[in-house]
Amino acid sequence: MSFASFDFTPPSPAVILAVTLGLWTLTSYFVLRGSGDDEPAMAKDERNKSSEYFSAILKDNLDNMGTRGGTERDFTWSQTDNEIVVCVPMPAGARGHDCVVKVLEDKLTITIKSTVVVQGKLFRRVKTDDTDWSIEDVNGERVLKLTLEKLTPTKGSLHWKALLS
Repeated sequence: MSFASFDFTPPSPAVILAVTLGLWTLTSYFVLRGSGDDEPAMAKDERNKSSEYFSAILKDNLDNMGTRGGTERDFTWSQTDNEIVVCVPMPAGARGHDCVVKVLEDKLTITIKSTVVVQGKLFRRVKTDDTDWSIEDVNGERVLKLTLEKLTPTKGSLHWKALLS
């Protein structure tokens, strides 16, 4: 192979411009990336304020929306993405055979010692086949603990706002 087979014509002005801009862009990127601490203090303060602001709004909304559970009447409830857990305090002397739990897809009734403790339309539908209840000690108190499986799993702002609507 000889040098005679190579073409030594200079590149076109467009190629020179493209290569120059590419090198300038890469150099600028690395120079600016290395000077991250040179951000003006005022800009840092503004960024921190907006971050704190949005964090407070998010926390406030989650706290006020009751997305994870709450207390209604004389019982408490909590939820995960897939389940609802209801805890109803047991009266003194009440046993398992004194409890009647009736769960329909959209309605719930809990009766203890012939007294209706929980009754109403559920906030959303549940799977009736996957319902389970037991009597347990929770924080030193005997409770009827009912576990319901949500028909449609939820997340974040789509969580149940209440047990009963």
